[in-house]
Order: sequence, then structure tokens, then C-alpha cells
Amino acid sequence: MGFSFGTRARGLVRVSVLSLGAFAGTVAFASGASAAGEPSKEAVAAFAFLDAQIRGHIKDKALDALKKDVEQVAKAITDEPDAKNKTRLGALLGVIVNGTTDDGIQKVAIVAVGATKDPALFQFIRRFLVQPDLDNEPPLLKPAIEAAGKLVADDALGPLMTIIDKTHTLSLASAAMSALALYGTHKAVRGKILRDLVGTVEKDRPGVGQRWDASMGGPAVQTAKTRTNELSRARWDALSGVLTATLNKMTGTQGATADDWFKLYDDYKGGLDKLFVDPAKS
Repeated sequence: MGFSFGTRARGLVRVSVLSLGAFAGTVAFASGASAAGEPSKEAVAAFAFLDAQIRGHIKDKALDALKKDVEQVAKAITDEPDAKNKTRLGALLGVIVNGTTDDGIQKVAIVAVGATKDPALFQFIRRFLVQPDLDNEPPLLKPAIEAAGKLVADDALGPLMTIIDKTHTLSLASAAMSALALYGTHKAVRGKILRDLVGTVEKDRPGVGQRWDASMGGPAVQTAKTRTNELSRARWDALSGVLTATLNKMTGTQGATADDWFKLYDDYKGGLDKLFVDPAKS
């Protein structure tokens, strides 16, 4: 496998027949890596050059060049078979995201981070998963939501649920809910996700003013008041169908409507794992 790294003013630098899979050492932009043996000089040079090229483009505010850098890093990650080396290359996308304030460059880098499906790279998009004004959509929030869903990072759960619960921009709530659909294999968190999604949508269920819970064995207790205003109706219209699609995909159990899922939740609340279908057994 060979890599050609781009040009700068000093001319073309080419590194050929470079096997990143054989690279086991520490490179300039990766910390905490240990090596079983000495990395090849070619590998160290290739990583150092690409890192320097990106930082040079950031310093020069060379936006077109940075877009090409994102494409170059993304292709290198796709071609690289070693997971650790993929993460090291992915860190360069973080250099780009953090090194510029241009929305266009940050967006393509965020999309590329998501495409890696590497949860270790969530740290580079975390800061974009916030909505200071619940009525307005920051330009990079939806790309960050979609990227977080592809990364399936546990640290993304809090920010995504906050968006679902709080935003007045319902397209963002829908996107954040859909982003949770791939968490079905995460046994430590999937039951909580199911419970939280059912809870936040059922608050807006038409004709229901309160939610009651008798699961503790005693008398039923009121657990939440539902919204009763126009936003509540809008949330139900926007999110009830998305809830169904998300939970169907996340669990492998098929409900036809949100009401089906409310009933499934009530029926299985003592053992929610039973709702998750093991693909190997289906």
C-alpha cells in the first residue's frame, strides 16, 4: 500500500510503499502509544509530514487545502487495517476541527469524524453538541448529532438526550433521537436509553395529563406532568413516529406506533433486555 502526501511551496513529497499496518510506534500527534519495536523511519516521516502539512494549512488559513487534507486523512483511515493507527490518523481530523473557525471546514471534518465510526474520536465533536438558544439551530449542531450517532460513543448520550428533552427545534430533536438507534448492542446503557426515550415522548401523548408508575410494588405514584401547550402537540407530531422507528431499529422488536412502544415498555419494564433481539439468534 502506498501514500502520496500533498504539495506545499517547497514541492512534492512522496512516501511510497508505506504500510501503516506495520506502524506500531508513537508519532508526533499521538500520545501514550507504546511500541513493541522501533517504528520505521518512513512511517514516522509520513505521519510527521501530514501533521505538519495540516498545521501549515491552518496557519495559512488555506481553506481549499484543508478540505483536501480532510479527504486525504479520511482515505488513509479507510485504507488502514489497524484500529490503533486509524485512531492516530483520526486525531488529525481533530487538529483540523480545533484549528479553524470556518464552518465549512469544520463541517466536512465533523462528517469525516463520524464516518470513522471510532468512538475515541467523539472528543473532537463534543463541543458542538450544544444549543445555547433552544429556538435557533447552530450551523454545526446537526452534523455533530449525525456524527455522534455513527460513533456510538457512550459520552454522547447525555448531550443527545439533553437536545431531545430541551430543544424547541424539533428537527434537531428528531435527529438526536434517530442518532440513538445504533446503541442497541450497548447492554450497559440501552435499557436506560429506551426508558428515557419513552418517557420524554409520552409526556406529550395527546389526552394524557400525568404519568403514573406502580412498578415498585406499592401504590401508583405520579412521576411527571406532561406538557399541555402548543409545543407539546408539535413535539408529539414530530417525535412519535421517530420514536417508533428508533426503538424498532435499536431493539429489533417491531412496534407499529408509539402507543405500542408505551405498552411494550410497561409490559417489560422489569426486564427491558428481553426487548432487544440478538441478531445472531433472529
